Amino acid sequence: FREKPAITMTGHFTKNTLITFSSQIFIFLLGMGTSIITARILGPEGKGMLSLSLLLPGFIVCFSNLGLGHASVYYIGKQRYAPKEIFGNNLISTAVLSVSSILLGLGIISLFGSTIFAGVSSDFLLLSLCLIPAQLLIMLTLSIFLGLQKFIKYNSIQIVRISVSFILLSIFLWGLRFGVKAAIGIEICAYFAAATILFLILYRETRGISFRPSQRYFKDFLSYGSKFNIGSVFLFLYRQINIPIINVFLNPRMVGFYALSMGLSEKIWLISDAVGTTLFPRVSSEKDEEKLKQFTPLVFRNVLLIILVLITFLYIVAYWLITLVYSDAFISSVKPFRILIIGIAAFSGWRILENDLKGRGKPMVNTYIIGVSVTLNILLTILFVPRFGIIGAAWATTISYIITLLIGITAYCRLSGNTITQMFIFGKNDWDVYKTFAYRLKAKIQNR
Repeated sequence: FREKPAITMTGHFTKNTLITFSSQIFIFLLGMGTSIITARILGPEGKGMLSLSLLLPGFIVCFSNLGLGHASVYYIGKQRYAPKEIFGNNLISTAVLSVSSILLGLGIISLFGSTIFAGVSSDFLLLSLCLIPAQLLIMLTLSIFLGLQKFIKYNSIQIVRISVSFILLSIFLWGLRFGVKAAIGIEICAYFAAATILFLILYRETRGISFRPSQRYFKDFLSYGSKFNIGSVFLFLYRQINIPIINVFLNPRMVGFYALSMGLSEKIWLISDAVGTTLFPRVSSEKDEEKLKQFTPLVFRNVLLIILVLITFLYIVAYWLITLVYSDAFISSVKPFRILIIGIAAFSGWRILENDLKGRGKPMVNTYIIGVSVTLNILLTILFVPRFGIIGAAWATTISYIITLLIGITAYCRLSGNTITQMFIFGKNDWDVYKTFAYRLKAKIQNR
């Protein structure tokens, strides 16, 4: 390894990662607050109903967004289209896709509501469809900030959404003891508040909107976005498919236990999410292949080390964490949580590699990997849940997450020219980065 190329990339990257990570910490704390309120007030069964209700618009938006948000990041990084033009065209796409998505949701409810969503009121499912326009708007336009590497503005919108949700839940669930329908309504209010603020800030950032739809524009965006969107749908299924399967074989109460353990374990992703969020646009705009070859393994192994330390601590305190914070009613969530954090650690490493491959313009590689993994996860879940319940669902997910990482490392190494040893072995490169970061931090403290 030569040290300088990797070190020269760490300056702005580290700064942007710290900004994103700090925001994620704040979002994590508020998210824990909302999770505690919904769990304690609604109980396991109500928590399960809420999770199933919010799953429907989440899947539809994931399926129907066509990957246009990620295409926005890619083409802004390549400087092929102006942000103002992307903003306008994505607004048009949001309007069209919202109508078609709501109609799709109505069809799913009428055809599969009594089977996949057994035990959940159709009123809850119909109300949840109101989330779709705001979720699509955020998904398609927030990414413009990411492409511009405006990470403070990017993270501020997410903070707005979770803050509104926390405040309203505190009032209407914790204070007034409203139920599941109120929780869904609060989620709708939070998303629309964030979408409104996003529109106003982005309008100012791009200095207006340019509505210039063209065949070339949509061809480029759909070409890149559709390839990525297939992978996004697989990824969504990967993370959420266990919930409806558990409901089919068991009941909403068991869904509530599993949803809590899954949601809590996924909080570990705030580390890899913060790093991946800044890595994607960085790779998209970087033209020096040698820098990339050294940089991503450096990021990968250090993130993985931090997460392994974290999950060791969480494994030890899992019982006290869940029973003290969420109450003894959720004691059945402890075992699946301990199993899931092992898989989450492996998948966190994959999320770093996934963002590198996206930035290289190779979204289909991610799609193939996730496609294989989600198929394995579904098969294992169907096999394990009838025999082992939510413990089986947790093992199905963890096994498939570990296999995803192994396949991902193999694919990344072939494309980047790195070896597996370079992905995991710490060396002089790492120590030089630590020293550089320490010196810069010391200088800033002294200057203050």
